[in-house]
Amino acid sequence: MKCGAMTKLHEKSKKKILIAGLGSIGKRYKRNFETYFKKFEIVDFKKYKNKKNPQKKIFAAIISNPTSHHIGTANQLVAKNIHCLIEKPLSLNFSGIKKLKKISKSKNLNIQVGYNLRFLEGGKFLKKKIINEKNKINHVIINCFSNLKNWRKNLNYKKFSSAYKHLNGGVVYELSHEIDYLRWFFGEVDELIALVENTKKLKLNISEVATIFIKLRSGFTANINLSLISKFEKRDCTIMTSKNIYKWDLLKDRIFRNDKLIFKSKNKDINLTQIKQLKNFFNSIKKVEKPMVSLSDSIETLKILLAIEKSSKLKKFIKL
Repeated sequence: MKCGAMTKLHEKSKKKILIAGLGSIGKRYKRNFETYFKKFEIVDFKKYKNKKNPQKKIFAAIISNPTSHHIGTANQLVAKNIHCLIEKPLSLNFSGIKKLKKISKSKNLNIQVGYNLRFLEGGKFLKKKIINEKNKINHVIINCFSNLKNWRKNLNYKKFSSAYKHLNGGVVYELSHEIDYLRWFFGEVDELIALVENTKKLKLNISEVATIFIKLRSGFTANINLSLISKFEKRDCTIMTSKNIYKWDLLKDRIFRNDKLIFKSKNKDINLTQIKQLKNFFNSIKKVEKPMVSLSDSIETLKILLAIEKSSKLKKFIKL
């Protein structure tokens, strides 16, 4: 058999992965597939939808288009028996989610959501060594300060989906990792009150800052502070227990107990979290691992995001 024919046969045998949305996150997925998952062939969702091109049998899909399109895209794909990894957050509302849950369950499809910060080594250490060891927790403070202008170097931030509320929702949705890992660490939320504001400093129609006070079902409280207009980056979690204060610096993935370093990640490359997430996704399809963030899990996080917005609008506590 000639070399060209062998190459075509090899490409034909590759499992095909669809990427819906080739923005900055979608391009990162594409690069990681081309570098670390070469046994897969990447298919662009736009070409897949084009009736002029023959539709290829798709094994799984990465949904990284604007948040408001996530569920509509996912429902199209699960109808064709395609496993889906959906970028965070799941959606901006509950429209279409019941249908997605029903169809994916009936077809035994793996639907996961990309809260990749759960794959940081510091988070795993904190959950296993501190939280699960039954330390009595009194209060938690979570901060995520960033600046939307700096997210994409040398590009106009006003031209991306993050700049539009109807596409990506604003600060609470863009920085929803903090809500996700709060739940992952400490369990479900009982009630909350929040203030979400558009300061106009970005000259956009999106919320830029949020302060949230949460009562957890486990009996203690938490504050979450989010910003898209900070001059300096900060991302940390402080856990106050009856005996110690623990601080997780997510940017450097290291943990302190009473200001003394007790954990430092060997590799702080945030891209590794996406690679680990993809491995978990494929292993979950093969049933050799449990999904790190299942569809049901992400629905619970979405409930909190919507409650935050509702609380800010009504200026009162919201019970979950």
